Amino acid sequence: MAKNLFKIAKQKKIKYFLISFVDLFGVLRSKLVPTNAIKEMQTAGAGFAGFAAWLDMTPADSDMFGIPDPDSLIQLPWNKEVGWLASDLWMNGKPVEASPRVMLKKQIKELAKRGLTMKSGVECEYLLISEDGKSIADPRDTQSKPCYDQSALMRRYELIKEICDCMIEMGWGPYQNDHEDANGQFEMNWDYSDCLTTADRHTFFKYMVKTIAEKHGLRATFMPKPFQNLTGNGCHAHISVWQGKKNKFLDPKDKLGLSKMAYNFLGGVIKNASSLSAFFNPTINSYRRINAPPTKSGASWSPSSISYTLKNKINPGKPLHCNMYTDYKKYPNLPKLPNELKQSLVQLKNNKEMNKSFGKDTINSFVKLRSSEIKEFNRKEKFNKSKPITKWESQNTLDC
Repeated sequence: MAKNLFKIAKQKKIKYFLISFVDLFGVLRSKLVPTNAIKEMQTAGAGFAGFAAWLDMTPADSDMFGIPDPDSLIQLPWNKEVGWLASDLWMNGKPVEASPRVMLKKQIKELAKRGLTMKSGVECEYLLISEDGKSIADPRDTQSKPCYDQSALMRRYELIKEICDCMIEMGWGPYQNDHEDANGQFEMNWDYSDCLTTADRHTFFKYMVKTIAEKHGLRATFMPKPFQNLTGNGCHAHISVWQGKKNKFLDPKDKLGLSKMAYNFLGGVIKNASSLSAFFNPTINSYRRINAPPTKSGASWSPSSISYTLKNKINPGKPLHCNMYTDYKKYPNLPKLPNELKQSLVQLKNNKEMNKSFGKDTINSFVKLRSSEIKEFNRKEKFNKSKPITKWESQNTLDC
């Protein structure tokens, strides 16, 4: 039986709820609902016009309804009057297939048929920048190799502490915070969980960091490559598949500690990596990290060759025990990631496995919307990795 949000609100003294969803461009959309209306919203959902968000709809389409998931409830640690809720989008009595949370829940359901669950964790990087977005916020953060710089980290102690305290209060199990490879860049790690919980927390983390940074008079960005000479923002994902309490990706007898299922998973990722790039590198700006010119620190931390080291019973082949940053010339025949968004969209559109898994209409909607964005960009700018970040990229991606 679903938790009663109205009763929870009374117990926790919540006055308002943010009923939220993420569109196909990763934008967090919400409605602010007073507690006295949450009973109806919990069953009927909050209304949204799909055309007003990045979803493949028209103004003539009927409203969507965000049905909140009570299990996702987070009471804002910095404003206890407000509760945040992730929601699933419904339209005309059916889930909106081309929406990220619904897409993920569909994959969870497919795994469950085999008695399996997926767990995941993320390492989410961000930069603290000036209000106008033209420079990093800390003028003293100038080292050529600033990663793990204690002084630069501790100059942001009050901000980092507040974010980490919030994660502790919410029960996320944060365990380390550090200054990353770019000047002004930070990363904060918390415990892995089931993949839906991690996805919801990842969404909330980005909102939380931006909000608390503003509270401290700063601006946070998760833009992939805000500054040409600095390492970009990445998000490493750690994935495992479980059967009950058993990690099905582990095999202590294997040289790399991986099971046959784990190798099959790697094989599937490698085979579909070019198509998956449309999701993993979804913006025009993302491709400034791939085949990028050398950064101030000396490394882009964003490899372009498709390989691995240390689905469909695909064999990933032998691992490459080498340093691809220096040895890439020895392996000229390795497949490469797409060099720009348009290439990855073509791969995605023509990928049979992806169309089967997510639905042809969903894939077409994503490709259509991203292609329209490329056309808009090309009317105003030209994408060139050797030249500075364009004004269009900053205006459209700094707050992604």
